[in-house]
Amino acid sequence: MNGPLITIKDSGQTLTYQDGWQVISLHHVHEGIRETVSRKSSTATTKGKEQDRLIDIMDDLLKGITRVKWFFDEIHYRDGNIDQERIEKEMQDMKFHTVYDSSWLTDLPDSGYNSIGVNMKMLDDGKCQSTVVLSCNGSMGASALSEYFQFTN
Repeated sequence: MNGPLITIKDSGQTLTYQDGWQVISLHHVHEGIRETVSRKSSTATTKGKEQDRLIDIMDDLLKGITRVKWFFDEIHYRDGNIDQERIEKEMQDMKFHTVYDSSWLTDLPDSGYNSIGVNMKMLDDGKCQSTVVLSCNGSMGASALSEYFQFTN
């Protein structure tokens, strides 16, 4: 599914949507990780190590992609341009394969553990649709918040 791009001006920002998802640049993915995952750590020997690791892995998964479809319930739950019902139905049967999980590491940032998973499926047109889940800042007793990125190549 790659429907038309819809562009909307909202509070001085230009936002783009496709197939019920917001479309963002790879730069926005990097910014989100930097804003969410702490560079500070009481145990890490190298400050910012987890941020850098997450960005490197996401860059590898998104290699050659400049824009991705993005959904993060914590932000999009009130966005009338996001088709949350459609996205949730689309992801309902997806099985994510873990690419990275820092919950077993001891060298973590103060913000908690992080994980990355991927789901890939072949579309009828022979293209591959990938959905990546990035879960950040989990801790004992609190699960990590998850955001989803989707692209076709």
